[in-house]
Amino acid sequence: MPLIVRHIDGAFEGRTQTFDDSIETILIGRDPSTCHIVLPPDARMAGREHCTLARVRGRYLVDMDADRRVTLDGWQMIERGASLPDSCELQIGPDGPKLKLLVTRHSGMASTADQQIDESDVVRRSAKAATEIEVQEVAQQAGSSRRIGAIAGVIGVFALAVIAVVFFVVQGDVEELQVADAEQVQDIDSLEGRTDEIEGDLVVLGADLPEIMDAARESVYLVVFRGADGGETGIGTAFVVAPGMLATNAHIANWHSRLGEDESLVLRSASEDGKDPIDIVVTGTTSHPGYDAFSELWADYVPVRLNASKGVDPVRSAGSACDLALLNVSPAATLGPVLPMATSANQQSLSPGHAVASVGFPMEGMAMEGVNVRRPVPQSQIGRVTALTTFFNTSEDETEDGPGQRNILLQHSIPGTGGASGSPIINGAGEVVGVLSAVNFAIVDGQRIPTGVGVNYAQRATLLEELLS
Repeated sequence: MPLIVRHIDGAFEGRTQTFDDSIETILIGRDPSTCHIVLPPDARMAGREHCTLARVRGRYLVDMDADRRVTLDGWQMIERGASLPDSCELQIGPDGPKLKLLVTRHSGMASTADQQIDESDVVRRSAKAATEIEVQEVAQQAGSSRRIGAIAGVIGVFALAVIAVVFFVVQGDVEELQVADAEQVQDIDSLEGRTDEIEGDLVVLGADLPEIMDAARESVYLVVFRGADGGETGIGTAFVVAPGMLATNAHIANWHSRLGEDESLVLRSASEDGKDPIDIVVTGTTSHPGYDAFSELWADYVPVRLNASKGVDPVRSAGSACDLALLNVSPAATLGPVLPMATSANQQSLSPGHAVASVGFPMEGMAMEGVNVRRPVPQSQIGRVTALTTFFNTSEDETEDGPGQRNILLQHSIPGTGGASGSPIINGAGEVVGVLSAVNFAIVDGQRIPTGVGVNYAQRATLLEELLS
């Protein structure tokens, strides 16, 4: 009885696989080296090895870890060891890829002989808990019994008494069933709600961040300035946000507008596991219009503060607001997977304490120059959101309608230095919530030295979505 599996959606939509009876276990996940049914690599709601279909006596059972979600036919979350219907639809992870499963039976095989089990025993052995609809049907039948009892009262007092006793017994059983069923439904709702809470907690705590950062490394590129003489300097980080398009900071993208003859801006992929990096030339840039406007505003306003000697010191900004840009490359260029933007709900719920991560190429002031420009290896860092504010260090409400419109400065504890500018800030769901843009530093002998205060800055991804649209 072969099992036929078809991908319903996503990058592999329409792909079909057939597994014959000789295959006892079928592993589903994103890891092509171990899984029989391979899901798209960017489908991060599914695990590398998410679940297994085990063939037992002609049926397929689902097995997975307790923290993995598989949904049957669009609504029912499957428990470990559950048996699948011969025809069904599975969704791997919340909002993950969908698979259509069909078990085909051999039509030429003789039917199974009578097992010589009494019919009442068959009913008993196949009994299961009553559904809500079944309980309602019993209740309706009990209502009919009441009407029959009223008619029987005309026939005789004895018959009425017997039917009344039967009715009250049945009615009592029905009420007990209704109460038990309601309690069971309430327990299931409570468990499902708790499961959703646990999944939300895992996102907040960043349980999957190591795996997410590992996948993101394919989507992150070193931005390299190449001079007319062929000399190269790493200047920042960029990451894929759309086909033929990457995101970075505006102060990185501005290098492109200052290029001279025979100079270029190049995107270089990571060189890991002995792989040679791939170079892609930047063909054009688009900066957020608020970048220059804010820079001019800050320079004209020149905010100051009093110092201990009753003089005034200028207030240093947390970089420039709207410090975001898009880098265009040839449509024929082969890029890593697109990093998804955070959903509206996840942006709205973002708050201090949430775990976040970055992948990029910090270089300034680091040993070994921080990165080998010829064969760059990205750095992965984990931290937490420390505050969500405006660029004047105030805050407005994160309302039900969406994130605070002016809370565009994401303050965080991820370490950073020059070169990390443009790195994606990623949440526990694998979504981009910000773009690293500035760090706290002290000037020592004319050199910028990152401070140990543990607070750095990023542009919130809502600004990037504005630029993309």
